[in-house]
Amino acid sequence: MGKDAVDDVESAVGSALLCLDEPDLVVVVDSLLQRRILEFGTLEAFAARVPSGALSKLRYVSGAAMSGTESKVRFWLQSGGHRVEPQSWFEGVGFVDLLVDGWLVIECDSRLHHTDQAAFEGDRSRDLVLNGVRVHSRVRVVRLSYRQVMFDWEATTLALLGVLEQGPSASRLRARRRRGRGFS
Repeated sequence: MGKDAVDDVESAVGSALLCLDEPDLVVVVDSLLQRRILEFGTLEAFAARVPSGALSKLRYVSGAAMSGTESKVRFWLQSGGHRVEPQSWFEGVGFVDLLVDGWLVIECDSRLHHTDQAAFEGDRSRDLVLNGVRVHSRVRVVRLSYRQVMFDWEATTLALLGVLEQGPSASRLRARRRRGRGFS
């Protein structure tokens, strides 16, 4: 048998810029940046040489995601107009995967890193601390599994939309409606 063909990074990224849709491109490029296989400057240079406005497809790339599921969820949220801070720090907790609009913490969990008893207990302890934190209003924690993000994405997005509708501004709007003040 012959050798397997393997593209160099520049060729692979160039092909990805042309062939992948934006969410998949964000997942791939975030991973390359996070693993330090690629740097932002090199990425921008690659994109500048590729036709069809490929550079604009990189607007949601951050390189801060620790997994493809984080990148996918972050892309969906940002493209929907939400402010997302990847790898945000909370005192007494450490880093959380995504902080959305200053109040929603989303943790993207895989079985690989969250199945043993110590990890399971640690996640619950973090959630307990986070649920008591105040940042403009009470922080809410949502944990998503790999399966929910990669295989049940449609149902997951519908559930996330429901959670987002319950955010701090939504509760203020509901309170105004109950008091009869409408939208003003």
